[in-house]
Amino acid sequence: MERIHKFKKLVRIQVLTLTVLVLIFSVVGCGLFQPDEETKEQQTGSLNPSSESGDASETSPFAEDADLLSIDFLQVGKADCMVMQVEGKVIMIDTGTQTSVSTVKSFLSANGIDQIDYMIITHYDNDHIGGASALIGSLKVGALFLPDYVRNNDRYRDMMEAAGTNDVAVTRVAEDLTVSGESFRMVINPTHLYDGETLDPDDLEDSVDNDFSLIVTMQFGQTRFLFLGDAEKDRLDEFMANTTVSVYKVIKLPHHGDYYKSIKTLLNKSVPEYVVTCIDNAENMDASLVTVLSEKGIPSLLTCQGNIKVLTDGKTLTVSQ
Repeated sequence: MERIHKFKKLVRIQVLTLTVLVLIFSVVGCGLFQPDEETKEQQTGSLNPSSESGDASETSPFAEDADLLSIDFLQVGKADCMVMQVEGKVIMIDTGTQTSVSTVKSFLSANGIDQIDYMIITHYDNDHIGGASALIGSLKVGALFLPDYVRNNDRYRDMMEAAGTNDVAVTRVAEDLTVSGESFRMVINPTHLYDGETLDPDDLEDSVDNDFSLIVTMQFGQTRFLFLGDAEKDRLDEFMANTTVSVYKVIKLPHHGDYYKSIKTLLNKSVPEYVVTCIDNAENMDASLVTVLSEKGIPSLLTCQGNIKVLTDGKTLTVSQ
């Protein structure tokens, strides 16, 4: 009888022990023991970007800390004004007209720009130099790069007076001039078509003025960009003959939609992903230029349809308008 009681007592202990174990496993299974958040996300496959990160990726494919080059082609009518930002520096190529300077100032203000480190005037036509004196007078300009000739007109005199009054360093580019940073290399190329000729600054033909255009190349990482001012046929031929023509991501075409066979030659050599034309109306594009671009499948961006922004990290390119 005593053995039976001992056996029943042992059974009760085992049952109690088993019950306790079942309860412990049940508690764990109900989730009172939780892995840390990182472990849980990895296990459930829910390592998704936050909504904040998602918004950033929709606006830019680049990492927040990436070093970028941005280029804005401004809508200033039948005129040129480009603004580049790189390594904290601001580079402006041409300044639009006198009447569009308020548009340029509004863009600069909206983007928090109160200083132009390098201002490049490709040549002295109003649609390239028109806003120069007003911008020099209202912003800090570090350096002014000019083609190496003189044109005796009000716009030129106003620009030079503003540069003198505001102590702007002026460089007349007579040979290739390079401006470099850690990640970029910009080359300003002048013409030698008129070396040794005596030109009358009071009576300069428009074609001569156009062919004095400084041509600017910008390299950032593996990407290259080309800005052609108003270079006409002879100037384009000179550039291609004396410069190694690279593959350019974007080319700013010359002279507001005009066409020369030299443009087709350049496009054959450089194979750009995009071309930009600074123009006031799409109908003013030369039909031959439209045909060539269409045949080559090169997207054509027109400033008459709005500002154009190009962003690159040196490899990837994004374009928006």
